Amino acid sequence: MSATDNEKVKANDIFKTANIIIAGITGAGKSTLINAVFGKDFAATGKGRPVTQEIREYRNDSVPVRIWDSIGFEIGNDNNGVSKTKASITKIKKTIEEQASKDQVDHIHAIWYCINQGGSRYQPTEAEFVKELHTIGVPFIIIVTQCIEEGDEFVNEINKLNQQNGITDIPVIEVLAQDKIFRGGSSIPAFGLEELVDKTLEMLPSFIKGSFIAGQQIKVVLKREECEKIISKYEKLAMEGFWDKVPLINLGVANSRFKDMVKEIFAVYNQILSEKAYDECVSEVTKMLKHDQFSWFFIPDLFNNKNKKKLENLIETIKQKGSDGLSLDVADYEKSTCVARTIVFYGYTLLLAIEDVWRLIRNKKIENLESEVIPEIQRRIRYYLKCKQRRN
Repeated sequence: MSATDNEKVKANDIFKTANIIIAGITGAGKSTLINAVFGKDFAATGKGRPVTQEIREYRNDSVPVRIWDSIGFEIGNDNNGVSKTKASITKIKKTIEEQASKDQVDHIHAIWYCINQGGSRYQPTEAEFVKELHTIGVPFIIIVTQCIEEGDEFVNEINKLNQQNGITDIPVIEVLAQDKIFRGGSSIPAFGLEELVDKTLEMLPSFIKGSFIAGQQIKVVLKREECEKIISKYEKLAMEGFWDKVPLINLGVANSRFKDMVKEIFAVYNQILSEKAYDECVSEVTKMLKHDQFSWFFIPDLFNNKNKKKLENLIETIKQKGSDGLSLDVADYEKSTCVARTIVFYGYTLLLAIEDVWRLIRNKKIENLESEVIPEIQRRIRYYLKCKQRRN
């Protein structure tokens, strides 16, 4: 994609888009669940794009996930005795079949069916709906929403009806998507979202897992692990690249690889910026390393002491921070792989900085992402490049 300095890429320019259908009768808590998993206001009322009269699509340029909300879903019969359940099944199946006729990245990759624990019980008509869609082969999860407390009774009821229909492989997950606060001040903390993320990820096809990890905002450990894969990918490219091993030229190669890596790591943390902003982050790192360029790129032997120690110190900083999910291996680089070791140093430095800032974004409203976030990321990059203890 060719972009101007102020033009932003989109998440689906970096990741393929994961497509999830969410179904359930009115009051099932679908919007609350979507916003809890993928970010506040993801499913803002009235902002979904109508795909059909019965299906509304929600997407966000920063999140590589598309939600297909079956807004016309109904259970039971109409006044003339015609099954509304079958009509709902037909509408959803039609959407799935239309997407299945396209490239696999456009397929529906999972179905979430929501049932409000405080509403009506699991009905035979709902079991009929589940059975019919289950035959399509799309990964299917039943989510019991708005649970005040975890309990086996409702789940057992669902499993019993499903088993009577010959279905034994659909997981049932109880979820409270938001903290429940009662009159008088007592509260129940949200639960079940991590289990939902884990189970969905387990069932998704491998080529779309990274997209779902980038989209979800529940488990930061998954984002860290995905970023390590990205760092490892660019490290491998640098280890195998011809120009990465040529002194003088390899400095420019390192900056180019790092910029591409920056875009992917930012996308994992739902930050999609302009080309200018990416350049500023790359510049911050290269500026900090400028006085060390000869030891990083042109005199590889020095890596055996000075720069290897810097990388080890950075990794020790990460360990002290308590970043679960990172393997933190220091490779034994050959003399000709200066760019590869620098990619690792760059990558972990950015990972520390961007994760700190991502937490800030989640906890407060950011009016202008780039003007507020990029200076903070640059400040934290400078901090971590000095390999100091992380301030609390």
